[in-house]
Amino acid sequence: MTALYFAADADEANRLVTQAMTDLKLINLLDGLSSDQMDENLWRLTTRLITAYRVWLDEVISGGVLHSPSGADAAVVVSFHRLG
Repeated sequence: MTALYFAADADEANRLVTQAMTDLKLINLLDGLSSDQMDENLWRLTTRLITAYRVWLDEVISGGVLHSPSGADAAVVVSFHRLG
């Protein structure tokens, strides 16, 4: 974390974060759960959040944490707030 704080620029910060994210594994928390077992609206909102998060992760991996030209980061936040 200290190295990230003292990163010289955004590219260096992105490199450090990407380097730290190599051991991450995505887990589908809805695996084995069908839409019949959840409220229809909750299922829809949850799958939208999952989709938005996946798009954001793809952008982070390809362009870095500080690079999100499509607004994928905002889509995650909006999807999350809609669940509340």
